[in-house]
Amino acid sequence: MKKVVVVLVVLFLSNVGIVAAQKFAHVNLQELMLALPERKNAEDSLKLEAEKFKKDISEMEADFKTDLDAYTMKVKTGGYSTPEARQKAEMKLNQSQQDIEDMKITAEEKLAMREQELMKPMYERVKAAIAKVAKAQNINYVLDVTQIVVMDGGTDLQPLVKKELGLPEVKTP
Repeated sequence: MKKVVVVLVVLFLSNVGIVAAQKFAHVNLQELMLALPERKNAEDSLKLEAEKFKKDISEMEADFKTDLDAYTMKVKTGGYSTPEARQKAEMKLNQSQQDIEDMKITAEEKLAMREQELMKPMYERVKAAIAKVAKAQNINYVLDVTQIVVMDGGTDLQPLVKKELGLPEVKTP
């Protein structure tokens, strides 16, 4: 029994040594992504696409308002000859409203997909730079500071990764 306890203590201490030998570092991934020069082009592209969707939706809404005003005027003046004609006009208005809502959802989905499409190469570039710097510094784990609850010390790879990405180092006061 004594031998088992000694073996367990030795194993525990050897594992503690292994964990202590691991090197941890941190970066601010969001700051790195925002600092990339190609980020501005991606944002401009997304903005143009969003404006096009907004214009299309505005045109649809203007057409809907015109149709609604015409419907309202016809109802007030008794312009519908049959209840079926009125019902057909109401169905057309309902469909137009649904088309506008569908377009809004489609626009959001397409813009989100486009954003992912544009951000993926930037993320891969940042990830590769982090991996390269970590390997050069013999770092086993690199954590994103925005995901860490408690941090005391550790190696800040941010300046080295910025240098690897060709980004200027901004000094904060």
